[in-house]
Formats: sequence, structure tokens, C-alpha cells
Amino acid sequence: MYATIYDKLKTYAENQKLKAADIESLTSQQIRSLIQGSGISDDICEAVVSNIRRQLKKRLEKNEADMAIQNVINSIAADFPNATGEYEGDGIIILRLKG
Repeated sequence: MYATIYDKLKTYAENQKLKAADIESLTSQQIRSLIQGSGISDDICEAVVSNIRRQLKKRLEKNEADMAIQNVINSIAADFPNATGEYEGDGIIILRLKG
């Protein structure tokens, strides 16, 4: 049940291209309308909404940070035509020189 709610919210956030800050502005009513038809009662929905909101916000913040890092890597690699850059996560950046 929890996974169903989380998956629906995650899909919605990705489809709407929401940023982490946007998650805070989602009202409980909006979240309830997203999960209607899931067989989840309003009481249970209210009980998990804040926890899901926190987790989704964290995940989006991480994705935003990863994208920013990847953009920096791409700009560095663009200055070196024989290089490729990759972000491995957790602050690990790999810049490979060809040739």
C-alpha cells in the first residue's frame, strides 16, 4: 500500500517535472486525488502523506544535485575533445581521456 502511494506520487512528480521545493506545496487533497481508486482510505492516506512527501523531496533534491554535477562534468569534458566525463554518485567524478 505504501509503495502504491509513493509510486503514484513519484510518477506524478516526474511527469510534472516538479522540483523538490514543489513537493512542499502539494496539498493533502492533491495527494489524495492522485491516489484515488487505490482502495486506500483517507485516514491511512493522511497518516503516510507527510512521510512520503519527505522521501519524495529528498529523492528530487538528490536528482537535482546529480543533474547539476553532470552539467559541470559535461562542460569540463566539452573543453577537452578527447575526454568523457561521468558522475558515479556520492561525489565521485570520473574524467577519462581518450588516446
